[in-house]
Amino acid sequence: MFLVGGTIKAGLHATHPSLTDLNQGDLNTAPISAVSYTTLLEDWLGWDAKAAVGWEFKKLPLFV
Repeated sequence: MFLVGGTIKAGLHATHPSLTDLNQGDLNTAPISAVSYTTLLEDWLGWDAKAAVGWEFKKLPLFV
């Protein structure tokens, strides 16, 4: 996921994919967790993420 904006905390918030551990020649990408999506729902879009997904979550430190 790539985010751009004045309120986004700069930096990498995950690990780089391995360039040697490939899947049929393609990068093995880590799945984006529901926590990533719910953090964006609540902090970027202003939605009630708990109402949207139905559970509590710990936000990721993506925004300043």
